[in-house]
Amino acid sequence: MSRGEERGLLPGTEELAPRMVADKMAELGVPKVSGDATLFSWFVLYMQLEVIGIKAKATEEAKWQDMRAFLRWYAEANKHLAVEMWLKRDTAGFLDVLEAKGRKPATINRAFHTLRTFSRWLRMRPDNPLRDNPVHTSMERIQPQREPSKLAAPVMWSLLKAADNLVLTEAKNKNSRPVRNRAILVVLQETGLRVSELCDLSLGQYEGKYFRNVKRKGRRFDDVYVPKKARGPLNEYIEGERKKDTKKPDGSIATVKGGKSSGGDECLFLSGRVNKRGTRRMHRDSVANVLEKIAAEAGKYSDEGIEVHPHMLRHTYGSKVMAKTSSESQTATFLGHSSTKYTGMYIGLTRQEREDLLDED
Repeated sequence: MSRGEERGLLPGTEELAPRMVADKMAELGVPKVSGDATLFSWFVLYMQLEVIGIKAKATEEAKWQDMRAFLRWYAEANKHLAVEMWLKRDTAGFLDVLEAKGRKPATINRAFHTLRTFSRWLRMRPDNPLRDNPVHTSMERIQPQREPSKLAAPVMWSLLKAADNLVLTEAKNKNSRPVRNRAILVVLQETGLRVSELCDLSLGQYEGKYFRNVKRKGRRFDDVYVPKKARGPLNEYIEGERKKDTKKPDGSIATVKGGKSSGGDECLFLSGRVNKRGTRRMHRDSVANVLEKIAAEAGKYSDEGIEVHPHMLRHTYGSKVMAKTSSESQTATFLGHSSTKYTGMYIGLTRQEREDLLDED
């Protein structure tokens, strides 16, 4: 049984959800053209079966944006949205237009990957409407190797010190969660989790030394080791602020709804309010706000302002692992990458650090 059938959608083109197609065309500003099973209607079916409710919300929105730009260009250039007429020349022309507009290679490659994934899905269907493969790997842009925006050791120390200070100064503030905030900072720093992975954690996944069955990108699940430095702040939060947040007025423990990825278990990190889905699971914006607050406190003791976001902590972790192991494969494993494709960015940085050490007087 296919994913579409599991979710109540048949694979045939007669199930292309015309209402959703019309709504999305209006929302995204995609031109209305004649034809039933258009390129856009096929994309809506792909999104329904493979992305919506399965991939992260940010991934879903990025795919809509990429396809909106492509279909606007495709319809204007060809005067139709016929899926069977989508050719390599169309994809190459669209990516060239993005480049001519000054889009960065990363932005162009994101659109390329959206189109490639979609075309691959079409070609794997028994009712494949394409005449040819419209996306070729040679269309991907070469990106300059960039150094990850990691945090220097003194900056990291300032952040940790600021988090400690906030635990002391905000302990009696009923609306503050300084112990939780410190735990979030340290867990991100010591595990390299993506912010989405952190937000999806449930209490039942934490087993002392590991977060079990952490949902990674690509629908994979890993066990993530929790170093000693992270266990102390995390345990303190679980036994303190978190336990208080789950108590009812009568002293009994309230059940905290979880998200779909946790199988309905209790959220590990609780927000201060119930969100639109009826849970108290923290959102990536909430985590960013937590780090901004800690950075603001750290900035009081620094001549320059301190900027930090969740992925900087992930880069800091990746650089540390690469420096200690000198292994791309091990670094990829610790970061939850499916290959070593994305770990090359850490090599030059750690080599430079080693050179600096040799050049010291």
